[in-house]
Amino acid sequence: MIAMCITICVAFFNVFLANNLPLIEGVILILHFAGWIAIVVPLWVLGPRTSHSGVWNTFIDAGWGNTGLACMIGFITSAGAFAGGDAAAHMAEELKNAPKILPRAMMWTVIANGGMGLIMLITFLYTMGDVEAALASPTGFPIIEVFYNATGSNGGATALTSILVVLGIAGNLTNMAGASRQMFAFARDKGLPAHRWVSYVPPRFDVPVNAVIVSTFIACVLHCINIGSAIAFNIILSIGSVALLTSYMVSVGCVTWRRFKGLPLLETRFSLGKWGLAVNLSSLAFLLVVVVFSFFPPIPNPPAASMNWAIVVYAGVLIFAGIYYMIHGRKEYDGPVEYTRKSA
Repeated sequence: MIAMCITICVAFFNVFLANNLPLIEGVILILHFAGWIAIVVPLWVLGPRTSHSGVWNTFIDAGWGNTGLACMIGFITSAGAFAGGDAAAHMAEELKNAPKILPRAMMWTVIANGGMGLIMLITFLYTMGDVEAALASPTGFPIIEVFYNATGSNGGATALTSILVVLGIAGNLTNMAGASRQMFAFARDKGLPAHRWVSYVPPRFDVPVNAVIVSTFIACVLHCINIGSAIAFNIILSIGSVALLTSYMVSVGCVTWRRFKGLPLLETRFSLGKWGLAVNLSSLAFLLVVVVFSFFPPIPNPPAASMNWAIVVYAGVLIFAGIYYMIHGRKEYDGPVEYTRKSA
């Protein structure tokens, strides 16, 4: 119910207070950096210390019989860190000079957050203390146990955890904005059922209200699933990172294919120049490895509750989308490039 309340409040903001979104995002950016400092510094000063060999030379194999394979399967949990760099692109139609600003915003997002994330990761490895104790935390969240071990007080752990909660709620504002715009754009291109209604923008709101409503409804339905079965809820969410990474493979793959065929690319104000093909091929190779290992279970022969069901959900979505496209979508769908050409 708390999650549903947050979702509805976020939807309310995105409909009635959308003009304030740039200001709020600026505040969120400040909170993001301040929260990072507020967590890292106490861990540096107060946290227990793990030896250098424990951080850099200790590997835990969950039963695969091969340390290298176990490390590669570790992509299951870390792949999410590579997803979301494209978030700014979902707001492209509402930005001035998007061809120049968006690529730079995406790159700086990855550079800044990647650097901060690396420092945070190393900090946790050095200050988490007993790994088994953290995993067995009575709170159900190992990160809270790490905070408690570092501060030695419930108040300190609560304060540090509250930072994550506030940033998580703030992140929902931008997630809703991006998801609704993406849904609106796809519906406008006639790629979704009921696309006329979903893509409708009321003149007095000047935001895709119906797309926000659909996004809110879907989120609330998923929250209800969590009430009945947390396992079922996690199974559905397991597709998230894999789906995003696959979309990156499709877009990068299309550009790479045109480079190989010598076909012209769309005009752009941002170019990788002679490094373009090498960057594209490196990206595809990395994405392919990550996607493959994202379908592996975390441990050999896991029980149903611990199984990685991403492949099942992923295949189900592809089958449903394929059937819809063959029966109905192919008769109406116009891709974004074709849509732009017609408008011109």
